[in-house]
Amino acid sequence: MRNETQRSEGAAERLGGKIKKGIGRALGNERMTAEGRARELKGTTKEESAKASERTKGKIEQLTGAMKNRVGHPGGQRANGG
Repeated sequence: MRNETQRSEGAAERLGGKIKKGIGRALGNERMTAEGRARELKGTTKEESAKASERTKGKIEQLTGAMKNRVGHPGGQRANGG
């Protein structure tokens, strides 16, 4: 559940940054625009980090399953005869 939370927080932060950046542009406030852009990038980074963690977890589970499948069968053959 942690990755889902991190992705949600990242998405919220990215959206907040995008809004702040837009307001800064509309007002001609360069500092606000820069702060919004920084917040947007921080949110994107948080989202991508969570996605990478999910992909890694999926690969580990896939490899673990493949190893368990081979361990229980003589000669390392799979259950489907391969």
